[in-house]
Amino acid sequence: MPNGFDFNKHRMSLKLINPVNNNTILGESANPEFSRGGRYSVIFFDEFAFWDWADKAWSSAGDASKTKFPVSTPN
Repeated sequence: MPNGFDFNKHRMSLKLINPVNNNTILGESANPEFSRGGRYSVIFFDEFAFWDWADKAWSSAGDASKTKFPVSTPN
């Protein structure tokens, strides 16, 4: 863990904050409106082959980041 990391302060529901440089890892549930309303360095789609609305989520994330990683075990 980074210096100064306080589990109760820097770990919240679907969010981790590095207190050294304020970098943040955000989580979001799989949904058709996935990643709308923000800009991100990277978007990681976990188990993407099982998303019923993968095409809608991929399209809605189009303007949110230039870098998108869909990963999955085979469906």
